[in-house]
Amino acid sequence: MRRYVPILPAAMVAMAAPSAAADQDPQFWGQATASGPIAGRVIVWLEGQARAGPDGPDGVRQTLVRPALGLRIGKEGSVQLGYAHVQTGTSRRLATEHRIWQQLAYAIAAPGRASVTGRTRLEQRDLPGAGGLALRLRQQVQLAVPIGGKGLAAILWTEPFLNLNAPRPELRTGLDRWRTQLGARLPLTREVALEPGYLLQYVPRRGQDQVDHVAVIGFAIRW
Repeated sequence: MRRYVPILPAAMVAMAAPSAAADQDPQFWGQATASGPIAGRVIVWLEGQARAGPDGPDGVRQTLVRPALGLRIGKEGSVQLGYAHVQTGTSRRLATEHRIWQQLAYAIAAPGRASVTGRTRLEQRDLPGAGGLALRLRQQVQLAVPIGGKGLAAILWTEPFLNLNAPRPELRTGLDRWRTQLGARLPLTREVALEPGYLLQYVPRRGQDQVDHVAVIGFAIRW
C-alpha cells in the first residue's frame, strides 16, 4: 500500500487548488448499483442516485436513474449503451434531463496486486431550453489497492467532464467539472459491498467557481 500513498494526496491537492477562491458547498450523495451478466457476454447495469444539498427542496437536489446494457470484452473490458433520467430540483424550479450515453471500460495496468482501470463515456444530453443535444465527454481513471485478503480495497478515481458543444447560453465548451473521489470497498457478502467515500467536485463558472465537498455512501451488487 505504501508505494501508492504519494499518488493519493497529489490527486486531491490538484483538485483542491482552486478552492480558496470558490464557493464551498457541502453535499451528501447516496447511490446503489447492480451489475452482472444476464446471457453469455451480455451484461446489465442499473444505478440510482439521490444527491442532497442545502439548495434543494426538502434537502434533495438531484435524483438520477441510469440503466444500461453492454457486452463484456475480454476479462476486464466492456462496452455499454445506456440511458439516464436526471431530475434536478431547487427552491426555484424543477428540471428534467434525458441522456443517452455510450461507454468503454478497460484495464490500463496491474501494478502488483493493485489495478488501474479506465472508463470513457460519451453523453448526449437533452437539456431543458437547449437548442440541440449537448455533447459531453467523461474520462475516468481509477486505482484500486487491495488491503488484506478479504476483498477490502482502497479506491481512488478522478474524472474530468468536457463539454464538446454549448447549445444553451450558460454552457461553454471545455471543462464542465472535475470530480475526484477517495474511498473504500467494504465487502458485506460475496455479492454486496459498501462503498463509502469523500468526493471533491470542482465546477468552473464565469463568475466565482464552485467547489463541492461530498460525503458519498454507496451499495454495489455484483453477480
